[in-house]
Amino acid sequence: MTNTAISKFILEACECSDEKIGVDEDFYQHFINSKDEELRRFLTTIVKQYSDPFSKISAIYESNINQGKQKIASLVEEMLSLIFIGRMGFNNDGKLVFCNPIGALPTEKIETLLNNRIKNAEPLIYEVLDTALVEDGAMIND
Repeated sequence: MTNTAISKFILEACECSDEKIGVDEDFYQHFINSKDEELRRFLTTIVKQYSDPFSKISAIYESNINQGKQKIASLVEEMLSLIFIGRMGFNNDGKLVFCNPIGALPTEKIETLLNNRIKNAEPLIYEVLDTALVEDGAMIND
């Protein structure tokens, strides 16, 4: 599946989702201004929920641990991006699910600020990956 096909699949899954999230300027600003501790909670939940597939990715890259970490971190960044624009969210059970955002899409300026927040969170993403995956028994640490 190409990135375009994956993107199309995700968009369709979001549009068909029963989970709705109201999005507006305040919604986006919340993530732009989020503190690392709040992001750490999101990241920990994501990594724990997806520990099985992430462990499999880490096993595939066993001979190149850093490349495996980069692949997983990239997936986590994509998930954060989807959360930040309301295409993914946490349901009442705390599970990450596709969502159908209701409201204004982010402007180009807001999208840039959201992307910058994710980029600035990269060290935190790696920290959470190291901690959560090692606790779960997947040795992707150096």
